[in-house]
Amino acid sequence: MRYKLIDYHREAAIHLIERLRMSRDLWASSKMPSSFALSAITGAGKTVIAAVVIEAMIYGSSDLDAGAHENATFLWITDDPALNRQTRNKMLDASDLLLPNTLIEIDDGFLEQELAPKRCYFLNTQKLSKTSRLVQTGTNLRQVSFWDILSNTIRREKVSLYLILDEAHRGIKRTADRTTIVQRLIHGEKGSNPAVPVVWGISATIDRFAQAMGETKDRTAFPHVIVDVEKVRSSGLVKDFIGLDQSNEKEKVSTTLLRDAVKATIEFETRWAAYCNTAGEPSVLPALVIQVPDKSDNSKIGEIVRTIQEE
Repeated sequence: MRYKLIDYHREAAIHLIERLRMSRDLWASSKMPSSFALSAITGAGKTVIAAVVIEAMIYGSSDLDAGAHENATFLWITDDPALNRQTRNKMLDASDLLLPNTLIEIDDGFLEQELAPKRCYFLNTQKLSKTSRLVQTGTNLRQVSFWDILSNTIRREKVSLYLILDEAHRGIKRTADRTTIVQRLIHGEKGSNPAVPVVWGISATIDRFAQAMGETKDRTAFPHVIVDVEKVRSSGLVKDFIGLDQSNEKEKVSTTLLRDAVKATIEFETRWAAYCNTAGEPSVLPALVIQVPDKSDNSKIGEIVRTIQEE
C-alpha cells in the first residue's frame, strides 16, 4: 500500500481477511453460502480498508500475515457507475499492486464467458436492468448474458468469488427494480443463476446491510467487522464536533462560508510566508478555489467577487 495504515485500518483488514477465509472454507466443504459486513462511520476510510484486503487476498501481505489466494476474485456492486469509478480511482491511488487491468469496470462491451481470478470487477445495478444489453444475448457479439457469466463463474469453480455490496453511500435512490436485482445477485434465481457463495457488505450501519440482504435463512452470517468510532476519532480523521458560525448581519448570511474560507486562506498565506522566510525555503502561495453554483448570473458572480475583496 502507498498509504501508511492507521491501526484500526490494519485491525479491520485482518478481521476481514479472516472472514473471507472462513467463508471460502465453508463453501469448499459444504457449499454453504455466507455473509458478513464491514461497518464504519463516514470518513473512516472504508475504501482504503477494502483496498488493503483485496490487495492482500490477491497478492499476499507480510504486514497482515496473509498469504496470496490466487483464485480470489471480487465483484463490487453499487447503484451508480460514478461511485464505482470513484472507488476504483481511490484504490489505484492507494495501492501499488492493484493496477488498471486488475480493477475492471464491467460494461456492455464485456464479452468474457466467466470472471477471471485475481481481479476486482465493478458493476452498477443499472447495467443489470431488463433493458440493458449486458443481460441480453446475441447483441454486440455477446454470446452470453451477465447472469450466464455469473453462473459459469460460480459453477465451474475456477475462482473463489466474493461479492462486495457497497451500501455505504447515502442518498442513493432505491427502486423496486434495484432491490430485485440485488436480491437476485445474493440469493440467485431458479433456472438462471445460483446464489453467490460469499457476500461482503460495506455500510455505515449494519441495519442498512441487513435490509439489503433480506431473508438469509440458508446463508451463514459471520460476525460483522465494526470499526470503533472512538478509534477513528483518536486518529484525527473524524472530529468530536463541528463549529458553525453565522453572521449577525443579514446581508452577509449567504456568504458566511466564503468569508471564512477567505480568512483561512489569508491565515495560511501568512503562516507559509513566515515559515519560508525562517527556513530559507522557496515561497509558497496558497490558492483558494471556488466552485461557482450552476447557472450563476453576473449578479451572483459579482457577489462572490465583492465578498472576496471585502475580506
